[in-house]
Amino acid sequence: MSTGSAGTVKGSLLLLEHVNLNVGSAALAKTFYIRGIGCCEDPFRAAKCKSLHCNVGAHCQFHTAGPEHESYIAAEGPQVWRGEIVVVYRTKGEAQEAGTRLRELALSELKETAIRVEAQSSSVRVTCPFGNKFVLREATGQVEAAPMPSRVRRLSAQEAEGLDDKNGRRQGSEGSAPLGIASLVLSCPDGAARVKEDDMATWL
Repeated sequence: MSTGSAGTVKGSLLLLEHVNLNVGSAALAKTFYIRGIGCCEDPFRAAKCKSLHCNVGAHCQFHTAGPEHESYIAAEGPQVWRGEIVVVYRTKGEAQEAGTRLRELALSELKETAIRVEAQSSSVRVTCPFGNKFVLREATGQVEAAPMPSRVRRLSAQEAEGLDDKNGRRQGSEGSAPLGIASLVLSCPDGAARVKEDDMATWL
């Protein structure tokens, strides 16, 4: 891992295959992820999994278990990621269309939830019904990564953002509006990385 000039940590991540998040309601999650974000429900998992599996492009998924699937979630509540989840689309217009769908849902089926939608110049920032924050944007075609050994082939921007079929496309993902989950941004207090490094030094 390395740190960029703006303080952003950059790594050699090749694929963010799926994100697990417990939700307060599977029905509201389905409305948000499928009708709003534009994902597709995985038809092969729907009948046998204890969570909602949503295809995000060809290679990525959201796994969202609710109290309907696991009883303990009713007591513990939904999981909230401390940061942002970045979802990418083919064009800026498609990201904006998702924002429009979400604004309409925020006035109807998702009205009594925590959903918020804010359009910006190059992206749409969304808070989901359960408090998780998303950034919807156009795929940039840039892959920022730490140096890799010469024997390891770096994925192209298209491969990394779900455009290349030869790497294995999930069946049932053909109707997905987004291309994939581009990144997870984790908000950390200043100095947190240094504290962790010092802790590791005492253990070794």
